[in-house]
Amino acid sequence: MQQTDSISSPLPQVIEHQAEALQPTVTEVSQPSTVTAADTMAHTAPPKIAAAPKPVQQLDSLELLAQQRLVGPKPLSQADSIALASKSFVPDITKAREIVYTPIEDEDEEAEAELTPSASWETGLEGIPRPVYVGDNSGVLAVIAGIFILMMLSYRHCRRLFMVMVQELWGMRHRANVFDEHTSNESRVVALMALQWCICTGLLLYSGLTLAGCSLLPGNAFVDTGKLIGLMAVYYLFQLAAYNTVGYTFAGNTGRRLWLQGFTASQSLLGFALIVPALVAIFYPNAAEIAVIVGTSLYFLARIVFIAKGFRIFYTNFGSLLYFILYLCTLEIVPVIFVYIFALFLVNSL
Repeated sequence: MQQTDSISSPLPQVIEHQAEALQPTVTEVSQPSTVTAADTMAHTAPPKIAAAPKPVQQLDSLELLAQQRLVGPKPLSQADSIALASKSFVPDITKAREIVYTPIEDEDEEAEAELTPSASWETGLEGIPRPVYVGDNSGVLAVIAGIFILMMLSYRHCRRLFMVMVQELWGMRHRANVFDEHTSNESRVVALMALQWCICTGLLLYSGLTLAGCSLLPGNAFVDTGKLIGLMAVYYLFQLAAYNTVGYTFAGNTGRRLWLQGFTASQSLLGFALIVPALVAIFYPNAAEIAVIVGTSLYFLARIVFIAKGFRIFYTNFGSLLYFILYLCTLEIVPVIFVYIFALFLVNSL
């Protein structure tokens, strides 16, 4: 029993000691914790918004433009392009059928034939008209061939005549030589040379009017060239009559003869020199401008030589210079202007 009491006696002390050790803990747990207003605000306040990131520095306008050019517009997708095409180009089949099959009233047969479909092998291709030039006209070719044949037949008389004409072109021999008498054959050759001059100048005048803008039809080339050749023949005869009159009046019979010899020689040699430019202007229309310029230059060169010989014949003193100037205006300048005016009248009005 005593052993039991000795064992049981320390138990209450141990229990009390443990109770004292646990009492503060129990009180801390058992006592309710007081919540302050600051804690309530801290729990109920909304969450803080994160600060905005620092703005990116704005690019320069030139850099943006460069980026746009490099990047380019945003390409349309295949679905967008198909939708756009279907909205923009919707054919109205009903109207098309009405246009095709509506009966046409008050229309001629040609309009109906245009609407009628036909195969390409039935109609063929539209032909291109072949350009017709003056050299293709048979009448013009006959004139050129005829004068050449006549000159070739008289060629045996031309060789001696050429040498005489070169001397008469600039010579001032006042006394006539007995052996200078021209035969009938040589006179015929001189007449053929004058005709050749008329033909070549007429052809060059025709080409010159064409280049100047005159509406000359190639189908009427023979008629138009015939008019111009006839005009140049009248001009040649007018010069012969005028030089005979003026030469006899101011220089007597000898001066008239020398002056006419110079005129005949200059125009005959000019007729041979104008053959090539005239043929080029007729048969090669692309080179007609150059041919007309060359022919005009040769014409004025021959006139200068003839005028120079006339100055040697008529100039005696200072007073004769006034008459010579009047001669230039009356017989060398004004007639050329009238020839051009009459040429325009012949090809445009008649």
